[in-house]
Amino acid sequence: MVVRGSVGEACWQDTGLGRRGSAADHSAYGIPGRAAGAGGAEGVGAGAVRGAARGRPPLRRGVHAARRRAGAGGRHVRRAGRRRRAGRPPPAARAACVSVACAHAPLYLAGRYVKLSRSLPQTPWLVNGRRMMHSSVQEIIFEPIAALYRLSPEDVEHRLKFMSAGREDVDVRCLGEGRPFAIEVTDPTRQPSEAELKELCEQISAGGQVVVRSLVPISR
Repeated sequence: MVVRGSVGEACWQDTGLGRRGSAADHSAYGIPGRAAGAGGAEGVGAGAVRGAARGRPPLRRGVHAARRRAGAGGRHVRRAGRRRRAGRPPPAARAACVSVACAHAPLYLAGRYVKLSRSLPQTPWLVNGRRMMHSSVQEIIFEPIAALYRLSPEDVEHRLKFMSAGREDVDVRCLGEGRPFAIEVTDPTRQPSEAELKELCEQISAGGQVVVRSLVPISR
């Protein structure tokens, strides 16, 4: 608020004008000017002129800014056109990625199997860690596929997965068109050719217990 009245110390402080302000500035605020002999005329700063143009005393505006800086709890500095608070380091950068693993898309093979044996489970039959049967449909089908991809026994457990449409008991045969099944090969090194798939079927059927007539690649 602009104070109008007699020239005094409070009047100079409220308006924000210097004690040697120009006569034009004094006239704008309604304050009588001083003689040039009292120290010479000296214009106010650009901040005071802008504050006066906005209808707000420059000094009072500066006081509010000083209070905000003081209440922020730190000294402000300007760098690259932006103001930031000094004394507080930026948060530590954290790694966006810890590790990277690359793998091929899984391969899916589908077919139908015919079980001719009455003493062959579909999957390995283990009781308390003891094998009850010497083999299974799953293991007979997995054996030539593991040889094609050069998989160790440990890799077979993690990289080959057997899925079937239902199952049969150990002493039950599965004839006719056979039972549909699918195999998932995790991280395959290559795509088997049609001739290799035909050879896999021949190797599976050579034992006489399980017969697979065809294997075809499918999508998930």
